Amino acid sequence: MKEFASDNLSGICKEVLDKIIEANNKHDKGYSFDSYTKKARELMQNEFTKKVDSYILANGSGANILALKSLLRPHESVICCKQTHINVHEVGGLESISGNKILTVDSKDAKLSVEMIKPLLTLKGDFNAVQPKVIAISQPTELGTVYTNEEIKAICDFAHEHEMYVFVDGARISNALVYLNTTLKEMIEDTGVDVFNFGGTKNGAMAVEMVVFLNKVLAKDFIYIQKQGMQMMSKSRFFGAQMVGLLEDKVYLKNAKHANEMAYYLASKLKELNVTFTQKVETNALFIKMDKDVYDKLQEKYYFYINNPFINEVRLVTTFDTSKKLIDKFISDYKMILENK
Repeated sequence: MKEFASDNLSGICKEVLDKIIEANNKHDKGYSFDSYTKKARELMQNEFTKKVDSYILANGSGANILALKSLLRPHESVICCKQTHINVHEVGGLESISGNKILTVDSKDAKLSVEMIKPLLTLKGDFNAVQPKVIAISQPTELGTVYTNEEIKAICDFAHEHEMYVFVDGARISNALVYLNTTLKEMIEDTGVDVFNFGGTKNGAMAVEMVVFLNKVLAKDFIYIQKQGMQMMSKSRFFGAQMVGLLEDKVYLKNAKHANEMAYYLASKLKELNVTFTQKVETNALFIKMDKDVYDKLQEKYYFYINNPFINEVRLVTTFDTSKKLIDKFISDYKMILENK
């Protein structure tokens, strides 16, 4: 069965796999003191002019939850969109592990704005209410939409004016960088982001994420939070090696560029079939309307998610290893099903 369900289902890119094999042929220190983790940190530092602290973790949920835990006291809360991963795809992990409440905002495109956030700040100073402390955004969002650098800066400026922090879930941040033709420095440092997660798993790695603190004061105790949160790997060189494989020679951009280009190619073919798109196609995720009898037939050959069965909305995701040949076959099968309805 061919996959359009998620970039989590793709393989490992050659550059990352080569680094894992290289790391396997030697012994090294563990618990993030290995040479590969050190190299990965140096490569991440090269993306910025400001000194940063970075930590390698195994998965996105762990990175998000532990990063946010480091920013919050027990009575404080996180503001995010309802569709945000920390709210709907982490089984209440933040509330369970950290004990902090998530305050959500409705948004059709899964993007926050200052105007959306303002009403929740009426809670500040009310001793009966959790105190908003962090604004969390996903870049790109769970609907594939992208914040411009100017939009991120507006949120950061507003947050800092109100003594709050900004966390960016960057599980697919490379796809957003390619879409905007921008750099990590421009998107993260120049906008004022405090902490972000640099995703690797969805972009050609096996399992690796990097939590990066631009506000180094906030990183003071993260090594203990990482260990307590069971995200400190003993054979850490295999995780560091993956991140080196992505960061060296900007492989993360090459992989994301291919994934985005395949999404645009798929979108162009779907438009020829007069398909209805429910979101703009900006990165590597497409959201379209598809009748149930059609997607039931297509799913006999292709695996993809039904994002919202109530409106017959499906999600199709392309990856660093998606081919035009696969897309052409998908479109051919889709067209045949439509013709035989």
